[in-house]
Amino acid sequence: MATKAHHPPPDPRRFGEAEPEEFARSRTSLKKERVNNERALTELGDELLKQSPALWAQLGLSEAACEALATTRLIKSFAAKNRHLRLVRARLRDLDWMSIRAQLDQRRAGYMESRLADADELVRTWTEQLLVQNDEGLARFVELYAAPNRGRLRQLVRNVQQAGESKRHKARLSLMNAVSEVIAQAAADPTATDQGLSDETNDQALLP
Repeated sequence: MATKAHHPPPDPRRFGEAEPEEFARSRTSLKKERVNNERALTELGDELLKQSPALWAQLGLSEAACEALATTRLIKSFAAKNRHLRLVRARLRDLDWMSIRAQLDQRRAGYMESRLADADELVRTWTEQLLVQNDEGLARFVELYAAPNRGRLRQLVRNVQQAGESKRHKARLSLMNAVSEVIAQAAADPTATDQGLSDETNDQALLP
């Protein structure tokens, strides 16, 4: 016995009927999402054009994306460059471009812990704690490690937070070095710290 063919429901707009409200909302949301994504991709492409090819590689851009960006840089005509930027956006769309955007934003803000060489995990963690939690994080750090100069650490934190983009990386390194020195001193002189902390307590103290 022949099976009955299944036909999708007719589009109400073909018969002059009003489109259901939920369909209209869905179509509007999708359109807004596409527009927002294209705007974000355009801004990301413009920002990447200002960066070096070495940074493109560090951010995980594909060879095709790097080639599209490099070619766009060479184009002088404004109209031609705009047309080629469409290819840049297409190449970025093939990647996890939101992650690339996040990495770029973190770098511009000074959050480059994965690129700061020779800093161990504990130093990086406490540097983040001090920058994010300010005085609360500083109080916990001083209590745990008997840091001798709270004022200097507070000033180093402010230096990172107030530094311009070109100086933020250097300021962040200074803070990390100071944190590393305090932790190293505490390790060399255990009597200066609270020896009664259990491993569980230490783990809890590092939580944001």
